Amino acid sequence: MSEPLVKAKITTRYGAGSFQGRTARFQIFVKGYVGAAKESMRKMAEEFRMDLVLNIVTQRFSGTFDPLSPAWKKWKAKHGASPNFWVAYGDLHRAITVKEIGVRETKKGYSVGAELGVYPTRSTSFDNKRTEKTAIWKYLFYNEFGRGPIDNGKFKVGPQPARPTIAPTRANLGEEFWTQKMKKEFQKKVAEAWMEAF
Repeated sequence: MSEPLVKAKITTRYGAGSFQGRTARFQIFVKGYVGAAKESMRKMAEEFRMDLVLNIVTQRFSGTFDPLSPAWKKWKAKHGASPNFWVAYGDLHRAITVKEIGVRETKKGYSVGAELGVYPTRSTSFDNKRTEKTAIWKYLFYNEFGRGPIDNGKFKVGPQPARPTIAPTRANLGEEFWTQKMKKEFQKKVAEAWMEAF
């Protein structure tokens, strides 16, 4: 009679502790990676903000713009406003900020611009009786893209030509706002996060 056949079940077990440890380390890495990416995006947004403000303050593209209308030029001189493009009393470029997106339309990243509820210190209306002010974000939009004439029965203003200070630099965005230095810093931070986790 033959020997009875013994069946053996061989299993490989991965301890819960080992799995949880690896998961925890991976989560540490992801947190470090996300932090490095977020910091890089913030730096790029800040670079863009500074470039935009410098374009306004230095009048970088002024030679390419249509001249101010005689009426607007006269009004600015009469009211002590700057004769430069994009500037009356400096409220516009002082209002340009970097904000973390999360409460706006998109969920991640940063935006550069003026908040919806920010207004200039003084009205720049041609109508001296008009006391309400125009939100600064509209001035950014009008300067960049232009606008049509205004005729509301009380006063009349001709069309405002586009005087883009953002658009001429779009071709340079890749080089100016995601520099080699930023790439190296980002890669270094990711490598550090990986070493810290594993």
